[in-house]
Parts: sequence; C-alpha cells; structure tokens
Amino acid sequence: MNALLGGQVDYICNAIPDAVSHVQSGTAKGYAISTAARSPILPNVPTSKEAGLPAFDASAWNALFAPKGTPRAVLDRLTDVLDNALDEAQVRPLLPGTPGCLVLVTSRRRLKGLHDAHVVALDVLSEAAGITLLRTAIAPAHATDPDSELAEIARLCGQLPLALRIAGALLRHRPAWTLGYLAGLLRDERERLAVLADGYHDLRAVFDSSYAGLGERQRLLFRRLALVLGPEFDAFAVAALLDTDRLAAAGLLEDLVDHNLLVEHAAGRYRLHDLIRAHARMLADGDPRPDRDAAAVRQLGYYAYTAQCATTLIARYPRPTPDAPAPACAPLLASPEDARAWLRAERENLRAAHDHARGLALDGYAIALAAGQPSPLPNAPSGDLVGGFK
Repeated sequence: MNALLGGQVDYICNAIPDAVSHVQSGTAKGYAISTAARSPILPNVPTSKEAGLPAFDASAWNALFAPKGTPRAVLDRLTDVLDNALDEAQVRPLLPGTPGCLVLVTSRRRLKGLHDAHVVALDVLSEAAGITLLRTAIAPAHATDPDSELAEIARLCGQLPLALRIAGALLRHRPAWTLGYLAGLLRDERERLAVLADGYHDLRAVFDSSYAGLGERQRLLFRRLALVLGPEFDAFAVAALLDTDRLAAAGLLEDLVDHNLLVEHAAGRYRLHDLIRAHARMLADGDPRPDRDAAAVRQLGYYAYTAQCATTLIARYPRPTPDAPAPACAPLLASPEDARAWLRAERENLRAAHDHARGLALDGYAIALAAGQPSPLPNAPSGDLVGGFK
C-alpha cells in the first residue's frame, strides 16, 4: 500500500514528533522492521539493523524497547506504522495496550476484523490532483506542457499515485520522450501495465501480489471479470460467467471488494478500475479458450433472456416470451416497475452486449438483445422507458 500511495506512509513517519516504529509486512512468514527515533528523547531505541531483527514477532516488539530504558511516558504515546499488513492476525499482536498510543495500519485488504479501528478508505486521485502529482514528477523540460496532455496521461494511469509517479520517472529519464509519445504507449490496453514499470516499481507486480492472496475461486472470478462487456455488473451477471448461483457469486464479489480489487460503487453494483481490468485480461489470456468462450456465451444469454423477459412486461404490443433456455439464475421481474428499473440499470451493459454479439456474428443473441432494448418515445421524459423498441 505504501508503494501504491507513493510514499505517503514514510511522510507520515517523518511528520510525527515522538517515537515511530515502522513495520513492513505483507508476507505470512514475518515482518521486516525499521525503527527510528524521531526525537532526542529516544536515544536508546535501536534501528532494526542494530537490533539484529530481520524478522518481527510479538515478543520482539517488547524486546526492542523494554530492556533499553525507554521512558514509560514515551512508550505511552508511541506511534506505530504497520505498513502493508497481510491480515488481522498480523496486526493484533502488535497493538499497544496503552490508550495514548496511535497505530496506523495500511493494507491491500479491508481488515474488517479490527472492530475498533477508524477506517479511512483511499480512493484514486481527482483529475486536478493527478495532474499536479504528475507535473511534480516529470522532467523540467515538460514543466510547461499543457494540462490537457498531462490530463490524458493521468487518465490512462487511472489517477493511481504509483502509476503517475512511474510515468513521471519515465519522462524524467527518457528525454527524447514527449507526453504524446508516452500517451500513445499507454493507450494500448494490452501493453499499458508493461509500460508502467521504472526498474524499481512495477505496477503489474503490485497487482500480482494482490492476486496471489486470493483463493482459487476468487482468482477464477477475477479472470472471468475480464470478459465483462459493460462498465459495471451485479451478482446475476457474474453468476452467469461462473455458472453458479447468485449467493455464491455475491460472496466472491465481496471477497474481491475486501481485497480492493473491485469497487462497489452502489449496493450490489460493481466496477473494475481500468488498470485492474487490464491486469484481469492479461491473466485471463492464460485460461483455455473453450472455457472463456463458454463463459462469454452464458453472459450474452443471461442479458438476452432477462432483457426479453423485462420487455414483455412493458411492451405496447404483445411480445412472445423468450424461446432461449433460461440462465441458471436471473432477477425476478414481477411488475412493469421492476422491468423498467432493471432495464435502466443495465442499459449500457445491454448495448455493449448487443454490439459484442453483432461483432462476432452471433445473430441470435444480437436480435434478442436488440429486441430487448426499449427506447423512449419522442416526447417522453428523459430516460423514461415506455416500451418502444429499436
């Protein structure tokens, strides 16, 4: 997480006036610890190298301070930074027992088991903040380049601080590169992650680390999400991709949310960050082609069938019920209001599915999806689905 945030944790350490212990975690085997005295009142606190502690456990925590005569008043207002914690089990033994201490924990996962923690969820940067960070990271030769060119690079980096810093490093160390040249490299989604590496930081390696922490079912879902056609999705669409039931799909989706690989922007509605989607597609390329094709067809079938079911409830003229096999699970649309709500929520996905089916000459699905897309009448209120058909 410190890498993703571009060093913000180290900045916090330097800003705190008293004792700061900075614990780098992220593996099941132990911790790498770096401890520093940020104030002259801690002359006896050793660095990790001096203490001879290549790995860290709860007993080492006490051994680091107690025998060295550190004043009790200092220990009572210790600030601990537990960086990149793997899970709650790594954090709990390191929590101080006195009320005056502060513990800052960063993690790639949502540590829901720390019930008393104050949670601060960090989002990607705004466009303005992304441009500002990129401008500070690029070479002086680009300092006067227009914001519009910087904005495109920031957008292609997904406004992710680490990606922006890598982009800035590339521009600093490759003086022949222009902003337009870098933007051209980043526009190729298949190559974008490979470009975002500076020899020390590698965005793909960061994502690989998060992927490695998933279970087998969660990994399969992550790869299948590369096949999602529209901008967002729900548990029913994922159930079709995985050929499972809605409850199982919902549980797997929430697991990915907990690992910060997925954004739940509204209750039950999910999105992938652009760079994470690119990573999912890279991993999905390693799956057998027949398995990917079968999942994609199930997704098309789900949207086509459910769209037809919805439009039978709101059509101005009688329409036949779907003649295609029903998907394993689909939402219950019991009224015209249910049908309109589903069609509004899935409008972009239905268009994307229709375009995809047409592009692959899957005429049956294309026709069903076209027939299942209602459009407003000329004088109808904006966005009001009234049952006209394209």
